[in-house]
Amino acid sequence: DVYKRQASCNGGGGSGSEQENTGTKRISLKLNWTPPSERADGSRLYPYEIGGYEILYRKNSNPDWNSIVIYDDQSWVLDKYEIKDLSTGTYEIKMATFDIDGRFSTYSDPVKVDKY
Repeated sequence: DVYKRQASCNGGGGSGSEQENTGTKRISLKLNWTPPSERADGSRLYPYEIGGYEILYRKNSNPDWNSIVIYDDQSWVLDKYEIKDLSTGTYEIKMATFDIDGRFSTYSDPVKVDKY
């Protein structure tokens, strides 16, 4: 484990809209988090060392996780992401941070979000 477990991954917000021609309600999940500042061994993790994040999410009834990896040249400023075009239901979301050398943290505790 490279980083201390993230304190939380907050799934919230979200919006719903009717998809044209199908009548199926589609939702989005708006996520936000606090970037870690410390590695698992207690040493400082400088913001410029953050390479990005992996977000795992799944509908509560699905055993398989979907993965989204987000990164750019300034990953340390990333603290939010929106997962769009999902069907309504209960979702579990967890995430990990990786550094510029590709070392991953442990995943945060899953957060459950109900969106109907």
